Amino acid sequence: MKDKENINKIIIIGAGTTTHNLIEYMKKLERRFSDTFFLCLDNNSLLWGTRLDGVVVSPVDEIQKYPDADIVISSIYEGDIRKQLEKMNINNFIMNYVDYKRMIFVDYQTKKYNAMHHDIKKRRKEKIKELTVYTVIFDKYDLLREIIYPDNNIRYICFTDDKTLHSDTWEIRQIDRKFSDPVIESRWYKMMPHLFIDTKYSLYIDATVQFKKSPLEFMNQYFDKGDMLFIPHEARDCIYKEMAVCILENKEFLHRLVRQVDKYSESNCPEHSGLFWGGIIGRSHFEKEIIEFNNEWWEHFKQYSRRDQISLGYLIWKNDMEISLANINLCNNSWFNVNERHESERKRL
Repeated sequence: MKDKENINKIIIIGAGTTTHNLIEYMKKLERRFSDTFFLCLDNNSLLWGTRLDGVVVSPVDEIQKYPDADIVISSIYEGDIRKQLEKMNINNFIMNYVDYKRMIFVDYQTKKYNAMHHDIKKRRKEKIKELTVYTVIFDKYDLLREIIYPDNNIRYICFTDDKTLHSDTWEIRQIDRKFSDPVIESRWYKMMPHLFIDTKYSLYIDATVQFKKSPLEFMNQYFDKGDMLFIPHEARDCIYKEMAVCILENKEFLHRLVRQVDKYSESNCPEHSGLFWGGIIGRSHFEKEIIEFNNEWWEHFKQYSRRDQISLGYLIWKNDMEISLANINLCNNSWFNVNERHESERKRL
């Protein structure tokens, strides 16, 4: 699947309940099923020749006529269908309906934001030539993943308190902790690059992220306006819904979230004002507006919950920040991999 704003027409396999639910989900995002999928395939012969929201249902064997088409498997029998396609020697790009839903939601958020901020004052005309990519690992919480794509124009820095950590590709910056809590320490470095990074542009990446292609190319492709770059959240576009999920999943102390939601609602922050993933952040961090934003983000992190995506979304709305958005799927993209779990294994001296 291409990492572009315009998602190509693709083939969907499965004409049952899962796909019917997907159609309803797409309608909520103002996306027409028939504008996205040009063919629906199913193993049930009773469905062949029927139409699903305007798209003809055909046998799965029809897939062999379209070697360049992307495929979405929308069925509870995904494992069996993948085996079937493997036996047919199908080498098309394949994703399941969950990943597809994530992808179109990111696309929806990107287009919604761009439509609301079409009068951008600051657009980047020149290419970024030098970049610092940095990550943070404190209290031995993560595995440091080696660089796949070294570049003389990119400086890779890992801030850590682990004196046994070393790397063949990262510059290990050993630091004395400012805070006793490793979460607070990691957010300090995440939010305040203007204090530690000497290049004009920086790219913060969570330690779970490993780039497969050049981060500099990534920045030049997507960092085209404003002074910050984010990826939209793949499941929600509302800080209040994010708070609700955090409460249900016990991700934060209830009293902190209650105080935070009271503050933000009193400020008339609307629902669905935007939510952004905090695992990758591009910045022109010496700009006055960005330094002020970083400081305010840090203050909200200290004062309210530690779920920094909530305060991030609120502050982008509050300050009417001009930002760039990378319209890509976190789980399936050509730029980087995201390891969902933090790992305990490490490379040691």
